[in-house]
Amino acid sequence: MKTASERNMSPGNLRLRRARAATARVMDYLASLFGGGQTMRASHPWIGVAFTVGVLAMFVVWVKSMLPEQGDLQWLRRLRSYIRDGHTGLDTGRFNAGQKGYFWTVLVLSVVLFLTGLPLWVTSLLGARWREWARLIHQASYLVMLAGFIIRVYMSTVFLPGTMSSMTTGKVTRRWAAWHHPRWYRQETSEDK
Repeated sequence: MKTASERNMSPGNLRLRRARAATARVMDYLASLFGGGQTMRASHPWIGVAFTVGVLAMFVVWVKSMLPEQGDLQWLRRLRSYIRDGHTGLDTGRFNAGQKGYFWTVLVLSVVLFLTGLPLWVTSLLGARWREWARLIHQASYLVMLAGFIIRVYMSTVFLPGTMSSMTTGKVTRRWAAWHHPRWYRQETSEDK
């Protein structure tokens, strides 16, 4: 049922208000886990700066390894096999197409978070209506990124045991490397190095 103020709104404004309310409920819950709204409002811009610097460093370090390769499309075609068995049977390099896709998704969402977060921090950059859109896009992008992170942690702990140590230490066993990333394993263990 529409409230009195909602009856006078255009359909676009009503959709924006409802979408904003839905994301706000989720964000309020998440903020409660980290000290509440006031704490998050005070620390969030500075955490955002540190996050942006970290993403820039991630980009510099990994971008060359994350460029698409010839076998990536074939890996994506075998995604069901990967989800079912944890393996595609392909001669994968250091990073598979799924890892590369996650990298680029995080990178794009990080740019969106930066571009939509800036007018929320410096309110004079946009008018109130555009800030509402920026807030909605900012929160939705964060929730998509959070969902991706949760899936990534699940995959590295439950779905593919042994993967978490590769993310935390940068090292894997020879057996793990040979099974999951055979081309990379051969490159790293070749006598020509």
